[in-house]
Amino acid sequence: MERLLIKNGLVFTGDKNAKAQVADIMVVDGKIERVSTSSITATKTIDATGLWVTPGFIDTHTHYDAEIVASPGLKESARHGVTTIVLGSCSVSAIFNSPEDTSDSFTRVEAIPRCIMLPLMEQRKRWNTPSTWVDYIEKSPLGINVASFIGHSDIRSKVMGMKRSVTENESATKDERKQMEGLLKAALDEGFLGMSTMDSPWDKMDGEKYWSHKTPSFYAGWGERKNLIDLLRREDAILQGAPNLVTRISVLNYI
Repeated sequence: MERLLIKNGLVFTGDKNAKAQVADIMVVDGKIERVSTSSITATKTIDATGLWVTPGFIDTHTHYDAEIVASPGLKESARHGVTTIVLGSCSVSAIFNSPEDTSDSFTRVEAIPRCIMLPLMEQRKRWNTPSTWVDYIEKSPLGINVASFIGHSDIRSKVMGMKRSVTENESATKDERKQMEGLLKAALDEGFLGMSTMDSPWDKMDGEKYWSHKTPSFYAGWGERKNLIDLLRREDAILQGAPNLVTRISVLNYI
């Protein structure tokens, strides 16, 4: 039995009604056994004098979808106390589409060098379904916990093809809407948190084929979205996104 003592740190419990206090924390076999202001002895000690001791932080909005492939330890987050991150935000995820279409959806919007992401995806992306992505992630040497949204743009471009999905006044057919529901349901069944979408006209495509087109979810009408949102409600899942702030009616639609 390993008994680790973290002593003399300023302890924040996460309870908003509890004031931080200098205390000792006893960790037994990886689990906190007690927090005490009195002296505790242990087999191993970490002196946290002058430091904060906090619960792990949850970063609910990242675009590590390529980063986790290149460096699954995610050390830049771990060293700041983050123990859980969420991927797949703002309608873009790296699940369904080709390496080129995936990279072009990400690199301009998120200021990720295309010359780095595209070769990485071409070399390592062997998944194209939620289940095969989950299998890849579970076999990766992760440094912290990972959760993900499925991207509306990822779903839309997979079903309609990238060209149609970023074309003005090109609506999804009834059959295509059903296919999108199926892809969303498959992601939710694999444990994805929900779906991310984006209505900002400032989020634009990279690459040679569709440079400066808006990302696919922008072009989706509310009739198309309704089926997906209804599915999220039925599954008690999350919708993450942002309205088009140029057009105030978009904000009302979100509400």
